[in-house]
Amino acid sequence: MDRHNAFDNADVVYLILSCLAPDIDNCELWESESRARSRSLARCARVCSSLRLPALQVLWRRLEDMLPLLRLFSGLQIVEANDINGGVALYTLTSEILTHEWETFRVYAEYVQRVDSIFRPAGFAAKTRIDPSVWIQLGHLACGSPLFPNLLELGWVILSPQCTGLLFFLSTTLTRLGIVCFGIDEDAVPDNDDEWQAVLQALLPTTFQVASRITRLTMATGQIDYFSPHLSNLHSLRCFRGTKVDIRTLRALASLTEHEELCVHRFDTTDEPSVSFSGFPRLRVLIIAEHPSSNLVYDAFASPQLEELLIREYPGQYPLNITDSCKIWAHRFPSLQTLSFYISKEDHDGPPRWRPLRDAVAPLLALRNLRIAKLATWYTMFSIDDADMTAFAQAWPRLQSLQLCFTFGGYGPGSRPMPSPTPSSLLTLATRCPDLKEIRIRRLTVLRNSLPLLDEHSVPRHHGLQRLGVQHGNLEDAMVPEFARWLDHLFPRLVPKALNLDESWMRVLDAVKICQAERLQQQPLPE
Repeated sequence: MDRHNAFDNADVVYLILSCLAPDIDNCELWESESRARSRSLARCARVCSSLRLPALQVLWRRLEDMLPLLRLFSGLQIVEANDINGGVALYTLTSEILTHEWETFRVYAEYVQRVDSIFRPAGFAAKTRIDPSVWIQLGHLACGSPLFPNLLELGWVILSPQCTGLLFFLSTTLTRLGIVCFGIDEDAVPDNDDEWQAVLQALLPTTFQVASRITRLTMATGQIDYFSPHLSNLHSLRCFRGTKVDIRTLRALASLTEHEELCVHRFDTTDEPSVSFSGFPRLRVLIIAEHPSSNLVYDAFASPQLEELLIREYPGQYPLNITDSCKIWAHRFPSLQTLSFYISKEDHDGPPRWRPLRDAVAPLLALRNLRIAKLATWYTMFSIDDADMTAFAQAWPRLQSLQLCFTFGGYGPGSRPMPSPTPSSLLTLATRCPDLKEIRIRRLTVLRNSLPLLDEHSVPRHHGLQRLGVQHGNLEDAMVPEFARWLDHLFPRLVPKALNLDESWMRVLDAVKICQAERLQQQPLPE
């Protein structure tokens, strides 16, 4: 059989075989299909010469651990591992690496572009450890050259002060670097603290000097004094993710003109009472896992181009500070398009102390370009009714997603009377926000004879809303069919998929499905 002309184009063959690359980012497929896909690529490499090189490039371009390559060495053996987690195998080399084994290693090493032992899917922890002496032997054979000359992305875990193998992976080609250090954190000082300090003070400067072109850096370590002085040398850095950032680190990051994304787990502002600098002129994404108790940290951000602000948790013990924070966000980030914050539950006894949500976030109403608003709050702190929904619809006409609740829970006991929106709010949003695709709210109250009339001249035809999530629907059973017809008329593209297990709203969605089926049956068949 003649060979197809497509096999003469190596780029086409590479793209086709890339579909077989193990999807490590997909947790569901990672364990069950990763090995099967790798075997398929290995078989393709044995079919013919046209498939061999592209198949090997795809097969080896990404490694979640080093074992597949280290198994090329006959001296690799498992030894006893006294790991605190138990069940972790420790590998070491018990004999010298043979010449032909090293040559084979170097061939495959040319294809490796990513080694990401720390970026494994959640739930699939590493089950192997490599003895530090292995990296020393490999580094000796490499004679100063990087083990992977074409490496682009590296994730490295520093397990002990003796673990200096990172140095042998460093290359000027690196664009993404992630370092995790389990030995030192801010809460506990290990017995060998001096050793850790010595190795990090020697390791990190060399790391940033060699890998000076990295654009994405992740530093998961509690002690930040070791790497802060060297950040200002990373002139190409665009994204930084850190466990903890203090004022000195923030100053170094603010001076980087290419910086576009900052993700911080926690700000530490104890070393300086105020911020005397500003920067981040090109910052577009700011993610904060734990919002600081003070808003002074925002003085460092002169970021008029910021488009996305995500606050994973805003402490519930500071509910009155949220308005001050909103004022600063609206002033410093006028170009915001995505805003998300989660206010953790306030610890107090007694009845809820409601405050209208529109009053709490009033400064945000000046953000005319806002497209995604995720304002997750507890029912014990802020109330939401028609006035709130109307204020949001009027302020944010380009809104695409409005989420005013948690994915699950947080709407309060069904028997307790509390303010809630009505269908009038849905009509207002449909009228003023034509691009809206998603609405999620805690509660919706539908009273008898309270559905607004849908005027054909004022209501947009074929509104594109697709997802409407209500954690609790307050309506009588007799109102469900009428309300479902009203929803189907207002939002004909609605996907009636339940986002929670509340029976009241599931009855509404089931009725919407019936209305949609009847509407489709009444449509004339195409000629």
